[in-house]
Amino acid sequence: MTFTGGSDATAGKKAAWTAEAAAYVSRTLRAYMVGRVVRLLEVVDSTNLEARRMVQSGYPLTGTAVIARQQTAGRGRLGRRWISAPDLGVYVSVLFAVTAEVPLFSDAALLAMAGTVAVCRLLEEAGLTEVAIKRPNDVLARGRKIAGLLVEVPPSPKSSRYQILGVGINVSHPPGFWAQGDWKVPPVSLKELGISVPPMEVACAFLNQMDRMIREAEGGSARLVEAAWSDLSGRADPPRAEEVIKEP
Repeated sequence: MTFTGGSDATAGKKAAWTAEAAAYVSRTLRAYMVGRVVRLLEVVDSTNLEARRMVQSGYPLTGTAVIARQQTAGRGRLGRRWISAPDLGVYVSVLFAVTAEVPLFSDAALLAMAGTVAVCRLLEEAGLTEVAIKRPNDVLARGRKIAGLLVEVPPSPKSSRYQILGVGINVSHPPGFWAQGDWKVPPVSLKELGISVPPMEVACAFLNQMDRMIREAEGGSARLVEAAWSDLSGRADPPRAEEVIKEP
């Protein structure tokens, strides 16, 4: 497992947070595929944008994860704002090289389905009930939105192509945090539902679940991913790529 940092993680509290996060990640991640390289950032505009920059620099490796403590310009699907205050949520992006040999890495809809299933599994293992997927790529807990995912396919250098899976999970937001917003689906956090865990613990749980999804889908079979998604969403028809890819 390899760690990289940003120029913002150089001194004082920032260096302390990065060191503590790196120690926890190294103890927790299985890193069969996801998390072999982890980029830890105290503050970033967007983990997906940082992943894009990594693609443009020619640095990325399949399974590289970007984890931030805070985002200043977090976005969800269709350009919607994703509130990304420090230490309140999970802000993670993972890079996957597109390859025909692994459908999960080449099909945006399938990758989004795997991501939402991974989030549902970690929430259930944390003790939540009534977890479900809202088409195409939101996760609900007791009817309220607790997580969202998106997929981007950035321009890539040379002949390489990558997909970026971005994930946001509400973790430590206190009761009343969402009162001022105008929400189509009311948000909720793990803390509001009676589960108090650090965001980094949830981030690592997600990455481990994605690792598990990849192992399950190895060999080219997508049926297990599609079946799990259909079961959690209550639908037989999976989402289409144009539904899950974030608009530029």
